[in-house]
Amino acid sequence: MKQTTLFLLFVLKTLSIFAQTDLPVLRTETTDLSIKDGSVLRVDYWTIDPTIELDVYVADKINQTKLVTFYSDIDSITFQLAPREQKDFLVILNNKDTCLTRIKSGITFIKSDNLQLTQDSIPFTLTSANNIIIQTVLNKVDTLNLMFHTAQGSISLTEKAVAKIANKSFDKSETAITWGGESTARYSQGNYMRIKGFEWKNVTIWEDKNTGPSADGKFGPSLFQNKVIELNYDQNVMVIHSYLPDLDRLYEKTDILFNQHLMFVETKYKTNRNRYVNKVLIHSGFGGTLLLDDKFVKENNIGDQLKTISESQLTDSHGNVLKTKQAILPCFALGKSKFKDMPISFFQGALGRQHMSVIGGNVLKRFNVFFDLQNAHFYYKPNNLTALPFENT
Repeated sequence: MKQTTLFLLFVLKTLSIFAQTDLPVLRTETTDLSIKDGSVLRVDYWTIDPTIELDVYVADKINQTKLVTFYSDIDSITFQLAPREQKDFLVILNNKDTCLTRIKSGITFIKSDNLQLTQDSIPFTLTSANNIIIQTVLNKVDTLNLMFHTAQGSISLTEKAVAKIANKSFDKSETAITWGGESTARYSQGNYMRIKGFEWKNVTIWEDKNTGPSADGKFGPSLFQNKVIELNYDQNVMVIHSYLPDLDRLYEKTDILFNQHLMFVETKYKTNRNRYVNKVLIHSGFGGTLLLDDKFVKENNIGDQLKTISESQLTDSHGNVLKTKQAILPCFALGKSKFKDMPISFFQGALGRQHMSVIGGNVLKRFNVFFDLQNAHFYYKPNNLTALPFENT
């Protein structure tokens, strides 16, 4: 009886799929597909499975129309995807198995007239390393200080913090990839976490070797993925909004360029010779100003254009060490805000290790900001810390 039922369900699914005769088709002889999401190419990223009734790929958030292409070993298919839109197509495997697949925009929020604006405040401490520290309760017994890390897609604790908490069930492990290399990381499932009035159940927590000074670990914006996150450095408070409130005219607006959970914005630089536009990762876990990626440094001979002031090293959360150089950038601009003679960092001679440029806490703290995660927009205005001098360290 069970086999008969499964067979009937398969037949009904097949009939339903082929009833949609107007759906475009991608043919493949392998189960692994590559995807180009806007400008981001992900090789062998998508695995098709004929047993899944509807397989959904959620595209990176961007509040504009973009192209999304699926590539197989023998075919390709491209869609123009607008915000809040979705497109269905069929993947035919080996001219036999049919997989119904959907591409869905990462932008889904539509403001309703019935939606009430809620604003919940969470106090934070800004450390001397320019990190944001927020008090967190884990499993109702352990009080921890976690860093709010804008480039973090998961929740993690340091080895030292794991050793002192009540939950010792870090009994699973995977290979973690960081900017310094690869390491094996343990993790624990089924945890409870609370930050002021917010709570989460069945949370997975990873173990790291390092995090920012005075922090027991870190968490990222994904905890508030359908909200608007405000960071007010004047009042040392994070505010979680149900949707974007009315902002004063001093706020500038720019698109957040998402790559999965990572958030990028465009910035501008001026050396004594040239002007540049560069996409940078918003990285509140990095306490410095600007860390340039290897490709940008090499292609533009940045090391030859700037005055080097010192050399040091960075250690990532898994203990990998990278040597860096510090130099003076004559002019850095985020929108209309400009900073002269700003110290920056780069890895000259380490091509291939630092794949993205990073803007850190020593710049972010100089603005009050809103991360509109619903519409992929970033709002910012200068605050009381904007005029602080930069330390050449």
